[in-house]
Amino acid sequence: MAHLSEQFELLASLIEKPPADAEGLLRLGLDASVLERESADALAAEHYRVLTHDMMPVASAFLEPDGMLGGQVSEQVWAMMDASGFRPETSSYAADHLSNELRFLGFLVRNELLLKADEFYIRHLSSWLPILRYGLRRSESSYFEQIEQALEKTVSKVAIVTGIPNEIATEQSSERISYTYPPLPTESLDLDNDRSGLADIGRFLATTPESGLHVSKTRLAVVARSLRLPTGFGSRARLVEGMLRSAGQYDALSDVCDFFDAETQHMDEVWKREQRKGEAHWAKAWAAKLTKSRKVTDRLRGASALADWS
Repeated sequence: MAHLSEQFELLASLIEKPPADAEGLLRLGLDASVLERESADALAAEHYRVLTHDMMPVASAFLEPDGMLGGQVSEQVWAMMDASGFRPETSSYAADHLSNELRFLGFLVRNELLLKADEFYIRHLSSWLPILRYGLRRSESSYFEQIEQALEKTVSKVAIVTGIPNEIATEQSSERISYTYPPLPTESLDLDNDRSGLADIGRFLATTPESGLHVSKTRLAVVARSLRLPTGFGSRARLVEGMLRSAGQYDALSDVCDFFDAETQHMDEVWKREQRKGEAHWAKAWAAKLTKSRKVTDRLRGASALADWS
């Protein structure tokens, strides 16, 4: 119990800031040689790139309409924590920041509130953590790939197919309880509306709660360079819109659609894996969004001219 709780605390610290010494990394079974290979400034820059510039590790960014931070998701997480006697430190990070959610799980395990730990994972954390972990795997950072593996290994000790894991199981939790689930946001893009333009498509594909996809700014830049397409500047939505407009001008729209179809397939595989682990509800809910993403790229391919979407 104490060891598992400590692992959640160590992971929370590494989500908040880059590693300062080898101790925490070694306790999680991670390779600490990164501290020898990289300077403190380089580690700080990498941490900012992955967990601020490319992906905010905050539940509302994945679950609120338009990916906006805060809102009902943050309020609901805070209420769950408060009801269990946990007070998140929110002067720097919101209640639904991954560091606070990991510390909450550690608190629940430490105090043997195992049913609450199971419920928090099943009803909330499992709805967005698989997407964040996918982003870490695709971050082109060996350090954050290790963090992703540690997240999966540690959280899996609370969430397994049959319920709460053997090492912390008690007679109170021999079977997984059937929970009610909050809904995912409804997509705003209407494919039957001919007035939907490239700005709408860019926003849709770039917004995780809309499309089910997570494509970082870094990843978009890499793909655009490989296709020799200018994208412009600004938000992910503007970058995707710029990529689509450039693709129309340079006869590369099919290539861009191939890229987004591949991303859709990768994310579909993420949720199929979760479904095989027993997390069927969220897998089905996100699969519905991915189906709409495929329809968007199919319609782009079939456009007689890019002007149809302008």
